Amino acid sequence: MPKQPKSIIRRSSLEVLPVEILNRICNDVDVYSLLCSLRNTCRRLRTVIKQYEYINLDCRSFSKRHFQHICHVIDPKNVRSLSLSGDWENGRIVNLFVTSFKKKVFTRIRHVTLIEIHENNLRNILKLLNFLSLVSFSLKFSQSDRYSNNASATLLSSMLTRSHLRRLDLDLHPGRIEEIVWYAKSPIEYLSIGPLMNINVICDILQHCSRLRTLICNCGTSNDSKFSLDRMIPTSKFTQLTSLTLNRLESDSKDLELLLALVPSVTYLKLTGTGNYLNGNRWKNFLETNLPLLTQFEFFFNEILHPSQVIPDINLIISSFSTNFWLKTKEWFVTCEYNVENPKKIFLYSLPICVLDQTYDCESVNISLSTKIEIDANIIL
Repeated sequence: MPKQPKSIIRRSSLEVLPVEILNRICNDVDVYSLLCSLRNTCRRLRTVIKQYEYINLDCRSFSKRHFQHICHVIDPKNVRSLSLSGDWENGRIVNLFVTSFKKKVFTRIRHVTLIEIHENNLRNILKLLNFLSLVSFSLKFSQSDRYSNNASATLLSSMLTRSHLRRLDLDLHPGRIEEIVWYAKSPIEYLSIGPLMNINVICDILQHCSRLRTLICNCGTSNDSKFSLDRMIPTSKFTQLTSLTLNRLESDSKDLELLLALVPSVTYLKLTGTGNYLNGNRWKNFLETNLPLLTQFEFFFNEILHPSQVIPDINLIISSFSTNFWLKTKEWFVTCEYNVENPKKIFLYSLPICVLDQTYDCESVNISLSTKIEIDANIIL
């Protein structure tokens, strides 16, 4: 009697795939499908997903029902990034988040984004996070709470001492930045600050953040913050900084130059705001002397003239930016323009334009001159 062949057991492809490949598949699956669908496919996937440590939890993308389900099955220690917004259903998602994880801690969290968060909720959220593992932290308050001032400043100051934190984005209310203590030897390499800041706070930050490479902040004048000199400027240079962006400038040219002279290692500089910054020759002399490493210079200035002031000739303005320094050495091109109906407001900006919110009236008439047109004409000739 012939021998019967052994039966062949065929296993599904998912069951035989290496864990590394399954993890790559998990990287491309949204969180809800991963935890609430794919996880229940088979025992092997359930085990792999249970150990999957790269979950990006964006709470802004879920309905309330889905979010409640996720909170029930997710293991906080597997979450690497968290995005939480307080503007969904009047901030109920924040309360749901805090309630769901009040007895658990996100021990391996590396990236946190908190948007439109009420200030009095900050402490409850941060209690759930392990500061020691944080690499980046982004915070934007929706409402301020005067009773939480000191608490918020203490929490944020404490975060700055963590050895792994490299990136910090803060969009707070005016006056909050001044309350933060910037400890010596802060590990921050990238810092973006939303509220208006004065030059003294900027110097204080640079003095303590010896690893800071990129600084983005708003400057200007307000009741709480004035971008001007009210005490002695440091004599030492801050050579750690390589990229600087100053928005909403309203300062005197001399004050701006005093600050820029403190960061001689900057290679990228972006400036936007209102003021008398329209002299190309002055910029050339200053940049050659104080920012010798600068390779990229972007700006968008507008000068609003007093009614008694004479409208300057934009031919003279544009000619100051038409020297060899601008056109050949640096290859930085600019445009100067004004509206014939409002000639007291003059715009000067680098090319390509570096602001996204500039709008034009299609029916208005603009007088415009550009050094880019000049250099293109020379090339054609």
